Amino acid sequence: GIIGFIFHFKKDYKRFIALALLHFFGGIGLVINNNMKLFEPRERDYVYTIAFMTFAIWIGMALPHVLHFFREKVFKKAFKPAFSLVLVLVLLASPVLLAIQNWDDHDRRGRYSTLKLAKSYLEPCLPNSILFNMGDNDTFPLWYA
Repeated sequence: GIIGFIFHFKKDYKRFIALALLHFFGGIGLVINNNMKLFEPRERDYVYTIAFMTFAIWIGMALPHVLHFFREKVFKKAFKPAFSLVLVLVLLASPVLLAIQNWDDHDRRGRYSTLKLAKSYLEPCLPNSILFNMGDNDTFPLWYA
């Protein structure tokens, strides 16, 4: 992504400025505007969607140049199978790394505080009661009950 960022800056400055502003205001700008807290009951990654998408555009801009560099400079014609192997490893590296790094963050096994909180919300209610709450953070535990 950083290579695409630099490439875009050098090749098309006006469009780079537009995309960089979108990246800034779609990332940090939204965090400041929404007054996000450091700790939330659940992940709020969706706020960064625009920043993720603009960074993905820069990754896409960099990929052909990186592949060309590896094919022409690092792996000469004698090393075509090695280039194919590196390409496959690079394409598999991202999802494998994401799974290894984030699996424990999103695994809910052995975490019962959300279920206990939902039960404490619902136990005082009579059958067919209507439950009023304060919004998204209060309804999140009820998804698990």
